[in-house]
Amino acid sequence: MIRIHRVLLRSAVILIITSIGVGHSLALQFRGLGGLPVLEHGDQPGARPESYAFGLSGDGSTIVGQSAAEKYLNMDSMQAFRWTLAEGMISLDEFGNGQYSLGSAASFDGSVVVGTHDFDDGFVNAFHWTEQTGLVYLVESPQYSRSRAYDVSADGTVIVGFEAEDKSLTNKQAVIWTDSGQSVAQLGTLGGNESWANGVSADGSLVVGTSKNESGQIEAFLWNDSDGMAGLGTLAGYSSSTGAAVSADGATVVGSSSSGTGAEAYRWTQSDGMVGLGDLAGGETRSSANDVSADGSIVVGSSQSVNGDEAFIWDAQNGMRSILDHLENDYASDMSGWILLSATGISDDGSVISGYGINPEGDYEAWMVDYSAVPLPSTVWLMVTGVIGIAELRFKMIRP
Repeated sequence: MIRIHRVLLRSAVILIITSIGVGHSLALQFRGLGGLPVLEHGDQPGARPESYAFGLSGDGSTIVGQSAAEKYLNMDSMQAFRWTLAEGMISLDEFGNGQYSLGSAASFDGSVVVGTHDFDDGFVNAFHWTEQTGLVYLVESPQYSRSRAYDVSADGTVIVGFEAEDKSLTNKQAVIWTDSGQSVAQLGTLGGNESWANGVSADGSLVVGTSKNESGQIEAFLWNDSDGMAGLGTLAGYSSSTGAAVSADGATVVGSSSSGTGAEAYRWTQSDGMVGLGDLAGGETRSSANDVSADGSIVVGSSQSVNGDEAFIWDAQNGMRSILDHLENDYASDMSGWILLSATGISDDGSVISGYGINPEGDYEAWMVDYSAVPLPSTVWLMVTGVIGIAELRFKMIRP
C-alpha cells in the first residue's frame, strides 16, 4: 500500500511540475515593437512606420534605435527612439531639425541613452539623453566638428564613439567621453590614420573598437587607460577584423574577421585569443557578432544562411543557431511571416534579445525576445526532484 502511495505521489508531482513548466514555456514573449507615429505625410495612404533596434540596456528593460515612416523613408524622417514595456516607443529627437537621429545604446537601467543626430548642413553630433535633461550634445575636441556615440557604461557616465574633422568622416579618431559627455579624450590608433570605438565595459575601464594598423588594414582593438590600445589580430585565413562589443566584465570581445572571400563572427578572450564562431548553413560565408552577455557565454549577431540574412544566437554547447528556428523548434512559437535579420543586443543575463527584421506586413520592425519567464529544462527537473523529495519526507513523517 505504501509503495502504491509513493508511485501515485511521484506521478502527481511530476504532472503538476510539468504543467507549470509548460505554462512558463507559453510565457515566452516575442514581440514586434511597432514604430513611432508616422512623422511626415502621415495623411498619405500607405504610410506605415518602421523601426530598427540597435541597443539594449543591461537589465533588458529598454531598447533603443530609430524609427521612420516606411513609405517616405528618407533621412529627415528618421527619429531616435527609446522603448520600454510600460511606455512603449517614444521619440528622443525633440529638435526635429536633423536629417536623422538614432539611439545606439543605453545604460544598465535604460535611464541614459546615447546616439547620433545628423543635420542638413552635414554636421553630425553625438548626444546623451536622460529624462531630466533631454537630448544634449557631447563636447568635441578642438578642430573636430563631427562625432558619433556608440556605447555607454552601466552607470551612464562613460561614453565611447569617434570624432572626425569633416563631413566625409574620414580620419576618424576613437574617443572616450567622461563626466556624462562633458570631457573628451582621443584613444589613438594602431599605427594607421583612423580608429573608432564601438563598445565599453560596464565600469567604463575597457573600450573595444576598430582601427587601421600600420599595414593599412582594419583591426579590432582593446583599450585601457594604463596600457593604451592593443590590436587583437584576425582569424586564421582572414586579413582584417572589427571589434563590435565587449562583455560587461570586460573579459570577452566579439566582432567579425573578414577578407575578400567572406567574414566570420568571432569571440576573443585573453586565454583563448580570437576564436571563430562559424556561420549558419547555406548562403555566403558571412557572419558578424554584435553583442555579448555579461559573462561572455552568449553571443548574438547576424549571419548569411540559405534563407539570406538571419539573426543568430551562439553558446558553447549549441554553437550558432538561427533565432527564428530556435523559437519555432524549441519553444513552438508562431513566427509566421517574420524574417529576423539581425540580433543587435542582449541583456547582461542573456534573458532578453533585441534586433530588427521584416514583419508579416513586409515592413522593417524592431523586435525583442524575453526568455526570463522560461525555466531551463535542468531548472524544471531540479524543481521536480526537489518537490518529490520534500513530499516523500513529509509522507514518511506522517505515515503510521
